[in-house]
Amino acid sequence: MGHFSWNWFARSLVLGAVLGLIAGVLSALISKSVQKPRKEASWNGKSRGGIFGNWILKCIMRYGGLNPTYFVLHFVAPCFYFFAPKARRASDEYWRILKPEASWLERQSLIVTHFLKFARTLADWIYRSFHPTAQFTFNSTGKKNILQGQTDLE
Repeated sequence: MGHFSWNWFARSLVLGAVLGLIAGVLSALISKSVQKPRKEASWNGKSRGGIFGNWILKCIMRYGGLNPTYFVLHFVAPCFYFFAPKARRASDEYWRILKPEASWLERQSLIVTHFLKFARTLADWIYRSFHPTAQFTFNSTGKKNILQGQTDLE
C-alpha cells in the first residue's frame, strides 16, 4: 500500500479550509449583488384592513372626499374595539387613570370614540397626500387635560 504522510494531510486540510472560505465569500457576494434592493418601509406598524379594505377606503377618500370617508370610518373604527385587544386595553388603562369615576360602559364608549378620532386623523393625513392643496384648519384644545394628566402622575 501507499505511504501515508501527515504533512500532506495537514496541508490538504488547510487548502480545503481556504478554498471553502473563498467559495463561501464569493457565493455571498454574488447572492448579494443579485438580490433586488429592499424598499425602506414607510410604516413599521401593522397594517390593518387588508389590501382590499385599504383600497376601498383610499378610493372613497380620493373620489368621494372626506365626508364619505368619515361615514365609512363610523363602521370601521368600532371593529378595532373587537379586533385590536392591545389597543383597547391601552386605551382602557388611559381612561381608567384619566377618568376614574367613569363606569365600565362609559370607558368603553370613550375607547370607541378614541379609535374613531384617531382614524379620522389618519384619514386627514392620507387625504392631504391625495390633495396637497387642501386646506385644513384646527383648534388646539385639550392641552390643559394633557398637562393635568401629567401632573396627576407625578
